[in-house]
Amino acid sequence: ALDVARVARDVAALDAALAKAKHIVDRTIAHRDSRGAGDVSMTYDQMDDAIHTCEEIAKPYISLLTGRGYSDMTPTEQTIWWRIFDAWRPR
Repeated sequence: ALDVARVARDVAALDAALAKAKHIVDRTIAHRDSRGAGDVSMTYDQMDDAIHTCEEIAKPYISLLTGRGYSDMTPTEQTIWWRIFDAWRPR
């Protein structure tokens, strides 16, 4: 069953876990803001922790929506992910 209060808690946890990453990406990669990321930085350990948090939050939803356990999921590429770098590729 889906508990609306739990969804709200998970959304808040995701926002908190990804706040630094979103700020850095929005300012330096996605929009190339002239202000840059400012004093905000992220270590690889912090990035790993954020990814782990996202994974832990996603597990029960994957099971709820697919009826399968998270360990049964085989990753498949959904998009041509490398296309995000086209803007920087020499022509």
